[in-house]
Amino acid sequence: RLRHVYANSNKISSIDDLPQLTCLRILSLSSNSIPSLLGLAPQPALEVLLAGANQVSSLAGLSATPNLQSLSLAENPVALERRYRLAVLLSAAAGGMLSLS
Repeated sequence: RLRHVYANSNKISSIDDLPQLTCLRILSLSSNSIPSLLGLAPQPALEVLLAGANQVSSLAGLSATPNLQSLSLAENPVALERRYRLAVLLSAAAGGMLSLS
């Protein structure tokens, strides 16, 4: 059972092919070239998503992570948007996300 995936700095440009991993708790994809979280397959157990230093420009796709507790999207275009933190909190309210950076 795969619980942690660390794929930092691997020149990943899409997460569309990442399968649903029912036991995955930590997904670290920092320092890649990922433009969107929209292709993220449902990850029901995911608690930590680290996707800093990519090209993510939207919060779309977070609904695939209902148990997310910690999110890092620092150094992404979406993090520069006005009211970014408020938008994250609103989109994650149903999932109970606790912290973000």
